[in-house]
Amino acid sequence: MSQLQSNPLPPLHSQSMKRHQACTSCRQVKLRCDNAQTFPAACTRCRKNNLQCQVDPNFRRIRTKHRLSEVTQELTALQKKLAEKSNEDSQQGTAALAGDSAPQDGNGETILDDGFYFMSSLQDLPHPTPYLGDIELKPDQAVALFEHFHEHYYRHCPILNTRRSVAALYSRSPFLFWTIIIISSRHHPTLGFLCDVLTEPYRSLLEKTMMAPLNALEPIQGGVLLCVWPLNVRKQIYDPSWNYCGLVTNAAIRMGLHRSGGYRRENISPTEIRAQSKTWMACCFLNYSHMWQTGVCLLPEVPNMLTTIPTPHSKMEKEFLAKNSVLRLYAKTTTVLGNLNENVDVAFLQYLCKDLDSLRKGNKEIWNPEADIILLGAQLCIYTQHLERTSRRDGSAQRKVLISENDSSADILANIVFGIASRLITTFTSPESQIRPYVPKHYFQLLLLASTLILKLSVVYPSVIGPMEVLVQNLIAQAYQNLDSWSVREGDDFYRAARLIEALAQAQKKHQLKMKEARNALGSGITVLRDAIVTHRALRGEDEDEGMLQRQAVHVRDFGQNGREGITITKDESLGERPRYPDGTEYVDASSWEPRVQDAFTDWNLPWGWDPAWSQDFGINMDANMFL
Repeated sequence: MSQLQSNPLPPLHSQSMKRHQACTSCRQVKLRCDNAQTFPAACTRCRKNNLQCQVDPNFRRIRTKHRLSEVTQELTALQKKLAEKSNEDSQQGTAALAGDSAPQDGNGETILDDGFYFMSSLQDLPHPTPYLGDIELKPDQAVALFEHFHEHYYRHCPILNTRRSVAALYSRSPFLFWTIIIISSRHHPTLGFLCDVLTEPYRSLLEKTMMAPLNALEPIQGGVLLCVWPLNVRKQIYDPSWNYCGLVTNAAIRMGLHRSGGYRRENISPTEIRAQSKTWMACCFLNYSHMWQTGVCLLPEVPNMLTTIPTPHSKMEKEFLAKNSVLRLYAKTTTVLGNLNENVDVAFLQYLCKDLDSLRKGNKEIWNPEADIILLGAQLCIYTQHLERTSRRDGSAQRKVLISENDSSADILANIVFGIASRLITTFTSPESQIRPYVPKHYFQLLLLASTLILKLSVVYPSVIGPMEVLVQNLIAQAYQNLDSWSVREGDDFYRAARLIEALAQAQKKHQLKMKEARNALGSGITVLRDAIVTHRALRGEDEDEGMLQRQAVHVRDFGQNGREGITITKDESLGERPRYPDGTEYVDASSWEPRVQDAFTDWNLPWGWDPAWSQDFGINMDANMFL
């Protein structure tokens, strides 16, 4: 974009205009505010007192005299309304108990949202105590982490067959068991230390599992959960979630999970069929959520293979299906727009996005702020992709003839994108939404996308975004403070995202932000986030290009009950055999990963149109993108 390479832009407001740097909380009490120095973080006073730190030029101090009687009246009225609502809810609950019953499956078993793995007694827990590497997981820790996962994580991806004990789950699939443990421990208030000590041995278990054939449902489900909540990586380019997404998707297709009847076996229960159908829906959800970054679409027939699960549906399943339907429609819309070579009118984009809005109306009973974030994110990606395509047009004769019309269209698009990004950030950071750090990574990536988009628009379209400088400042501050508060360890995803926003926001406030373009970008998706990362590296004085990822080979250990001691790897030199583990499986050395991964890929028909076996011809580095 030629506009992105221009000189630093002049201030969005004239220098003569009075600028209010103090936040509203400090102005209310007439205290000095250091908001200008701490931006995008909250000022020192607001951070110390846990107050909302916002700047508003139109703010007027509220006189505190004679306010006691007014506040008392407001409180009395609020208590009266709450009492009336409580009575209405109790009456509705009584009527519901006397009338409709909970949905049941084909065996007459009730479908409930509050059911999870059985763990009410010691017999329901793994015995003897499970080890991962040298780390012992005590029974009370296992119970606490499974309860934490059920309360905060599971509703985002309710794909498991939970009508069994935790001990049965561990016996059936240690990989799925430890995946739940590692995800749940990441933000647990008291057991967060387990995430740090279990990560490295879990990586070894992950490597061993992913290199073996995925011919059972539980390993696929573990891979799905790991893609929804990936492990922390040092840099985003090292996140292998896209590769794991391909593995589990192809494994699901080979098992026939994409068929309406699921993977049929003798005496298979309706509960198992539901779990298989939901697992396939989750695989599609993963592919859809990666589309805006990679620009790679599933084949047209894949989104139509299986679009629902056997009825009836619980509330949790309805919410899951509603979010999936949003991303499925987004995938179809993106495919349609990608096949159009001519310029697309803004009115046509608005018409397509109305179909997404209709999903909100059709699912009014179970719609929530999380579904709203998914919908706003889909609309944001559709408009942004077209805006980037408009900005990349060359200086051809047709461009010179239509320059005024195209510039006007770009301004309209910039306004629309800014409005959607603002709503997404507001919905995400609003206390009423109650968005917590347990949401899938896709949510927080949309928040980061919206934040970097607003900063980029303020640079590229100053005439459009300039009058909203204060709003830009407040939105960026909200996004930064939200991400910064979620960071639990230095270097995690939230920490890096907050540092990225902080660096760009400070440069933008000083009118020194020059957005750069990423070179050799992988894929054809939306580039604004990659451009922001490159710009951040430039602000730190680092070069954009990075060397290949060098990762030290790890020693794969046994994952049975007695994991304290290392494995004795046997090798029969006379027979020329490769080293093997005690269970007979072949020892996998890190140097042999790449050819084996390529062999596994070439044996499968990749539905998203990418052939890793030939990826070197397209400049894709297998080492940097495949390895953990």
